[in-house]
Amino acid sequence: MLHGKVPETDHMAMNEMLAIFRRREVSYDKLLIQTALVKEDDKWKNVFTKLVPLSKEHAVEDKVLDYEGFVVASIKANAGDFCTIVEQLIMHGRLQIEGCPEVLFEGNFSDWQRKYIPSYDDVFELGWSANFYNFSPATGFVGRFPRDPLLAVEKPSFPDGSTAIKNIIGIDLVYRDAWVGHILILLPNYRAKIAGLRIASKDLFIEILTNEITKENVVGKLYCERGKDSIVKDVLFTEERQVVHTGFTPQSLYLYLLSKQDGEEIDRREVSFWWLGGPLPKDVTIEIAGEDIRQLITQGENDKVEFKIQVGKEGELDEFIESVVAFANSSGGVILVGVDNDGNIVGIQKEDTPDRVTKILRSNCYPPIQPEMSISILDDKKVLVVRVKEGSNKPYVFTDKGVYVRVSDKDRIATRAELDEFYRKPIHATYA
Repeated sequence: MLHGKVPETDHMAMNEMLAIFRRREVSYDKLLIQTALVKEDDKWKNVFTKLVPLSKEHAVEDKVLDYEGFVVASIKANAGDFCTIVEQLIMHGRLQIEGCPEVLFEGNFSDWQRKYIPSYDDVFELGWSANFYNFSPATGFVGRFPRDPLLAVEKPSFPDGSTAIKNIIGIDLVYRDAWVGHILILLPNYRAKIAGLRIASKDLFIEILTNEITKENVVGKLYCERGKDSIVKDVLFTEERQVVHTGFTPQSLYLYLLSKQDGEEIDRREVSFWWLGGPLPKDVTIEIAGEDIRQLITQGENDKVEFKIQVGKEGELDEFIESVVAFANSSGGVILVGVDNDGNIVGIQKEDTPDRVTKILRSNCYPPIQPEMSISILDDKKVLVVRVKEGSNKPYVFTDKGVYVRVSDKDRIATRAELDEFYRKPIHATYA
């Protein structure tokens, strides 16, 4: 509602949401309502609210904290309450949540067309695909979280309102400040999802998880290409883990799950990458072929490739961590452990295992960096392949050492200008 009237686009969005809800209602057991409200000038305003219908498998505890003028809550309601809350909000400009103050709210859908969130999404971490709607506040209807400490004898204490929201609701409004004052609505699809995608040199291994539909009623629509080679194929799931022969390692891959029953899209993966460092969804992995590793060694070290004889100790260990951090802060890359500076394959030391590397990085990098690691056999010697993706939460820091970046074939400390550029790009809402 804007200025007492409901825009036609909001009518369309509401009708679409309610239709999706009713189509999936059999999967929904409860409605999760997460909200933060603040009292300003004797009026309650919305700081942030999110509505998500849950399946029976979800167990969520109710949490309501009232700090006299600031309320933050994560509560469950009946799934059927979704329609009432949405209609009251859009048609009458009222946010009415049982147990919380009523809020007058004017706004509209910033983009009424539904946005699609695949199941690998790491913003909301639903674990299932969902349709997403963002109801934006009009001027004067934005509530701001308290900046002062929240102190109460019988309640948890927080340094400010944003910290309370982060702890109770799980959204950091300091980084995602584009969502302050907004109401987010998500409608998960619990029927099925892509659970994993492994890309080998000539095959794809696709895993799906079915819930409200049988695997026989799911079809995968696959398109992948590398250079002049391409494949267009329907994937039928006779097993939970289906193998598709491609004959090449794709550079672009698009996989969509559709219901055979009604044609609805259930989940998707859209991946365009260069395997050395391009970003990949967290459930997509790549097996690097031995011939590809040999080609890298032949080309020598560069902005995407680093050789290390071993992970090593002290100075050598620091150099390894510097490279990992530098690749994460740049455009990604691969570290080949067991290869000397001249490109000779010498093999890894017995202690250079993926488990040890993981522990080293966990103790020395912030935010955490989790590269993909595998061991390849070349000339009867083991090479540890450490693939570092370009990070999504830059800058990454080598603890007590600094922020490193990759320039040509060297790692170096980031300049002041480079640091300024990192901090000019905070993590705003992906689905604003």
